[in-house]
Amino acid sequence: MRLFLATPEDLGDQRELISSLIADISREDPIEVVDWGAHVAAQSGGEPTALVPVSPGDVFLGLAWLKFGSPTVHDHEPTEAHAFRPATEQDFELAFRSFATAPRTASLFYRYKGMPQSLSQINGEQLARVDRFYGRFQEGKSPGHYSEYQNRDELIERLTHDLVETFRSLREAEVPVIAQKARPATDAAQSGAAQLGVAQSGAPAAVQPEYAKKMQPGKAYEVSFLAIEVADFAALAAIHGDDAEGVETLHRSFRQHVLETASGYGGELFSWDDQNGKGLLMFWSRRSFDHAIITGLKIIHSLPVFNVDPQLNPLSSNIEIRTAVHDAVIVFQIPVTEIASVDIDYVIGLRDSYTNPGELCVTKRLLERADERLRGRFKTRGRYEREPIYSCRLPSTEQHALRMSLKEMLPRIHRQAERLTGQLALAASEMDASILESISGGVDEIYGLLDRATDILGTVDKSWSKKFFAELAEIVQGLISEEARVWKALRQGLTTHASAPAVASRLEAVAQTAAARRSKPTVTLAKSAKGLRIWAYGEPETNEPPKVDDELFKKIEALLKADPLDHETALTDLLLNKKLSLIEYLGNPRDDDGYQLLKAKLWESADLLLLDDLYSIRGHQRAGDRKIYDVMVDPPVSDRRFLVVRQLLAEEFRPAESFVRKRFEEAGLECENRDQQVVWRSIVVGHPTIKIRTLAALKMSQFSMWQTIAHPNVPVASLHAIGERVAKAESEDSKKIFFDCSRSRIVTAVETFRTRDELSAITKLILLLLDFPFLVEGSYFERFDDVLEKFLSRAQKLNLEVEYFENLRKRLESAKRDPDAKTASRPPAGITKLPLTLQRRLAAEKHYVSWFVTHPDPRIACETLRNISLSNVERILRAPEINGVVMASLLRKPELFTRSGALMTALNNPKCDLMFANRHIPNMARSRAGLASLEKLSRNPSANPAVRAAASRFLAQKKR
Repeated sequence: MRLFLATPEDLGDQRELISSLIADISREDPIEVVDWGAHVAAQSGGEPTALVPVSPGDVFLGLAWLKFGSPTVHDHEPTEAHAFRPATEQDFELAFRSFATAPRTASLFYRYKGMPQSLSQINGEQLARVDRFYGRFQEGKSPGHYSEYQNRDELIERLTHDLVETFRSLREAEVPVIAQKARPATDAAQSGAAQLGVAQSGAPAAVQPEYAKKMQPGKAYEVSFLAIEVADFAALAAIHGDDAEGVETLHRSFRQHVLETASGYGGELFSWDDQNGKGLLMFWSRRSFDHAIITGLKIIHSLPVFNVDPQLNPLSSNIEIRTAVHDAVIVFQIPVTEIASVDIDYVIGLRDSYTNPGELCVTKRLLERADERLRGRFKTRGRYEREPIYSCRLPSTEQHALRMSLKEMLPRIHRQAERLTGQLALAASEMDASILESISGGVDEIYGLLDRATDILGTVDKSWSKKFFAELAEIVQGLISEEARVWKALRQGLTTHASAPAVASRLEAVAQTAAARRSKPTVTLAKSAKGLRIWAYGEPETNEPPKVDDELFKKIEALLKADPLDHETALTDLLLNKKLSLIEYLGNPRDDDGYQLLKAKLWESADLLLLDDLYSIRGHQRAGDRKIYDVMVDPPVSDRRFLVVRQLLAEEFRPAESFVRKRFEEAGLECENRDQQVVWRSIVVGHPTIKIRTLAALKMSQFSMWQTIAHPNVPVASLHAIGERVAKAESEDSKKIFFDCSRSRIVTAVETFRTRDELSAITKLILLLLDFPFLVEGSYFERFDDVLEKFLSRAQKLNLEVEYFENLRKRLESAKRDPDAKTASRPPAGITKLPLTLQRRLAAEKHYVSWFVTHPDPRIACETLRNISLSNVERILRAPEINGVVMASLLRKPELFTRSGALMTALNNPKCDLMFANRHIPNMARSRAGLASLEKLSRNPSANPAVRAAASRFLAQKKR
């Protein structure tokens, strides 16, 4: 075996120390120490090269401090005064790439963190290069072992441990392993137990997974898990109960198919549940996250072929699967059934509780490490237990995924309806702020889901089967029933609490916005349900011509009778189904009461007519159609109220009540307060000048404000204008309602914008929301952060830079490369003054873990937890100012402290608790190095006094 050693000039004195250390630990099997610089020169002949050949069993050991070696030294042979080739930055890069791609080799990179005797020894440019090279290890995704040390003693301790472990692992890997042939699964349960290393009798099984042969008990490993299951396997087995052999064949062949697919990417069976057709696969190669994702996608993609092969699936039913991928830190144990981890529980829950059939879900922290080609296939899915989730569906699963998406919504809306009904039935004295916020958030979620349902139904293909349409019709009817139940409960609650002003005002705002939000989904879902029933059951169409006039008059009558809460729904129904007939009816003026009442109703909805003309309810502009607004302005109708509004929309003016009243008087009209509100709403939704929209929004009543923001087609610029008014003049409760009611509209804008102007409008609105302090709170933060994530992702795909966030990122990256060690570990000036919501989002990014792990607000600091792993936990624990909640969370993860370095760093941290110390101090006394570390701990004035005292007591007992 060979050890390639690389050090720059400033650490040349440590080469002799390392050489003697290696001689001590390799007396029985001598290890040759080779100068890496000389090896590079010999192999490359002085020419640039991408890789340097190395052999199985080789180990690279590189150390750096303030700078890399000078390239000029390599131009000459070593001299007597310079007995080795100081390693350059290119040498380190070659070692990193060469050992990362060579099988059965290892690379160890160390960095000395001591201070120089003089500041003149520090060259900022050279130090920055060292920082950039070692920065890749701090991200936790680069191959090779990385560690830091402060002095020679610490280097000796860590090197001794790491080299012994490395050489032992490489020697074991040299023993040839005979590949196991896939054996026939005559008994699935027995086969699963054997793969787990446990026989059914409880005795060790003859066959153990390969990872069980290579991993060391008690040592922590970073791995990736793929959780996979046949959807509704138990129900499938019950349906085909008379064909037990067929069910068994299906299960056995699917399990074998999964194992064969995974083996091609280094995956191994971790566990399997024979009763429910599901299990866990583990990947622990260098690119385990990529391999787990690819395996999951490949299994989903191959399922249509699997289903049509009668030898694999002899049943008449096709199977669907759900898969989820998550990374994990595990501590290996014997037997392997004893291995436990919070991350294992998480990926199982993600598969069972959140993933739809035909879908692969992955966590954000894993996807960020995956190959760029894989990341582009995933879309934001939402959150599971506060963790952002992304999902991928392949085209072959489109039909099933559509059905399951709708089917999943039904129980979610049902649960929300149950909760809302109970909350709205409470007495006014029991309705505190949290209950009212929950009602507002619940209504927001329900109508957000219904909006998604209408979008999904727009993708239905008429060529699909009648059975499929019948299932969809039943689901859609269930959605309609649940919405009607929620709306009824909301109206009843509003009536019940009318005598309690504080509660009534909040409920009235929620009800008003819900009235606007329900207009589109209720009408669209009813129309979709009717169409699905026709496609499913072939309802005969009547041969008689439809009575258009009768149906039109019924809808007009419904509009005239509608109260303010049902007004917009009735108007939407009329416009969506009978707009052309309505235009024809309006174009023939008459003096009867019904016609005049309809004109009055349409005037009250002038802003909605304007929106309908500009942005069609059906999702596209009807440029060639005649608009209702044109009908009302032009002869023969010539309604002067609409004419005044149209003139104002084309002018530059300062919004004021006196100005509007004067315009009405010039037109020979009286201007009441409700007329003024119609004008303000119309200007806010339709005026081209942003400043005028904003001033008009300040004139609106709260009723008008709630009416406007909830409409699905309101422009983002109008939302921003109202948001300015809410930010300046409204209460905290109103801000929360504004966010709940505008979120779905923002999401729609985020998913559809294409131009830089649209990007600018959305950016302004998001920056406005950032200043709402409540958005740092749990549920609000998650909903807002999901919107922000989609926004930034789509901007990136369209190659449009969001200047505010790009400039912020550049400042962060600049500070990250700051050569001044005193400032490089702290957030750059001004970042901590950002809105807490943005700070919390930045804290969740792996690049800024060190900056935010010390944040005093635990809501922000705890966002760093998802990015703390074996590779960086030691560095994180060195911060004495680490947030106490983060520290406590880390101490509860024993899998992070199987290495002595991380354990000692935690014990020396002033925020280490006594329970953690009592659990680990006795184990440390088993080695001489551990006793020496306890001695240092007992004398460390910076450590927790209680922990220091515990170490002293234990040492005193040991001496007795």
